[in-house]
Amino acid sequence: MREQEAVAAVQEKREPRVVRDFHPHTLRHTFATRCFENKMEPKVV
Repeated sequence: MREQEAVAAVQEKREPRVVRDFHPHTLRHTFATRCFENKMEPKVV
């Protein structure tokens, strides 16, 4: 997968976009943070 992105980046003359090690739990925290930033009630989140 990384090789495909590297090849595509060279062809499109741009920097490769690589996502580092990622865990679904990260999304949970990001979602909660964004909800709180938008004034959602903690009980709802």
